[in-house]
Amino acid sequence: MTNVSRCKAIVVGDKAVGKTAILNCLLGYPVPFSKRYNMTKGVNIVSKSIKLVESREELCTIDIYFYDFSGRSIYSDLVRSLWANNVSLVIGVFDVTREESFYHLQSILSDYLRKFDKHLDNPSTSTHNNNITNTLGIVGVILGNKTDLTEQRAVDEEEARQWAKHLRMRYFDVSAKDNIAIEESFNHLVRTWFDSNRSN
Repeated sequence: MTNVSRCKAIVVGDKAVGKTAILNCLLGYPVPFSKRYNMTKGVNIVSKSIKLVESREELCTIDIYFYDFSGRSIYSDLVRSLWANNVSLVIGVFDVTREESFYHLQSILSDYLRKFDKHLDNPSTSTHNNNITNTLGIVGVILGNKTDLTEQRAVDEEEARQWAKHLRMRYFDVSAKDNIAIEESFNHLVRTWFDSNRSN
């Protein structure tokens, strides 16, 4: 017997951190790497089916719809709108060679968590505080991309890992260029979501 589940995933982060390249790796598309950067305009929607074994008799197919958002700030309201509308998974991406992309991702995720978590809706919560935890239990992963550029690394892996842990998410060092840890990170994401739903 096969059960089918569907879920939405949003992919957020600065422009040029490799969000689309990561999805292309996951979907098995060729990933061209050149010095020219073609920015996603608005949102790009792609899907992938993943099969998980529940038991010897049952197989579950999960259809995931990825909403790959442009890194431009003018689309932030679009992200908030989708976040408020049954988002199941969150993928945060930054570039390990650009420290500002790491701190901007912290700001982005803290902003969204603050807006949709009623526990954070109080006067003592500063709008500039990025040290926001994930009390909603949103399933997500943080991906530090471009780890192939070893000598240019600017974000410490342990710092990123501790921040992801604070958000109750898991951190992965990845490389879209070399296709390192992409499949592993998404398998973890889907399995965590599936197990969480099954236990509720």
